[in-house]
Amino acid sequence: YSDIVTLIGPNEQGTQPGTEGNLDIQWMMGIAPGSPTIYWSNYANSTKEIDHILTWQYEIGNMTDPPLVSSLSYAMTESTANNFLGDGYIQRSNTQFQVLASMGLTMIFSAGDAGSNSLSAPPMGQLHCFPSHAMWPAESPYVTALSATYFTPLTDPICYLQ
Repeated sequence: YSDIVTLIGPNEQGTQPGTEGNLDIQWMMGIAPGSPTIYWSNYANSTKEIDHILTWQYEIGNMTDPPLVSSLSYAMTESTANNFLGDGYIQRSNTQFQVLASMGLTMIFSAGDAGSNSLSAPPMGQLHCFPSHAMWPAESPYVTALSATYFTPLTDPICYLQ
């Protein structure tokens, strides 16, 4: 699809082809065929989960003709973001979201795939039932949150552990 979609960053086929990003691109192109579409990824030189939201924000903010709408399938709990990315990261990213919004850009973020309990593999998720909590960056007042539905079995309707 490289002749239809502008690629920015690595696009490794085979090992980690970006299944979720690929699905996002298919939906966007199916809903708005012919619209200019960019697949953006950032290289992580680490085996640990790291965050590139600020990197993306600076890059898109410096473009002469940035995309008007960005859809990002990315979320983690606010507490995980604070613990994992350090104090002040959310505040810095919110400032950048505000800058991008003031440029007329719309940013749509997933509110998570695993419900408000974020049940998934650590380090970004939780293995046990915890109270519901805000998902970042969807909780930012400068972006649009797109929610996910998380189905649980009838035997454990509040929280599901695999």
